[in-house]
Amino acid sequence: LRSEHTETITTEKTISHVGSAKYTKKIVAPTCKKVKLTFTNFELYAKVTSSSGLSYCYWEYIFLRFGTDLTEGEIFCATDIAAGQSFTSETDTMILYSEAKYSDISDGWSAKV
Repeated sequence: LRSEHTETITTEKTISHVGSAKYTKKIVAPTCKKVKLTFTNFELYAKVTSSSGLSYCYWEYIFLRFGTDLTEGEIFCATDIAAGQSFTSETDTMILYSEAKYSDISDGWSAKV
């Protein structure tokens, strides 16, 4: 089942957190260019700490894939990303997957493509 918020982005625009939803943003730059994603706000729910002391993102997070292998990436939540922080793809494509298990548990995030 594909979320209504899932989309392919090919132009500059601002994207942002959507309540309790799971969705993917495939961001594609013009040929021979790279994608640059700059966060203007990022404040998601805090990390969870397991009984063994390991902290991890659970309630809401984004998974960014911006390397040459788009099956790998990095997970971010809480305040892992500072306002103004940018990510640049190694190819012409970047994938952003966002998941929130509940709505209105944080201020969310927004970023400029």
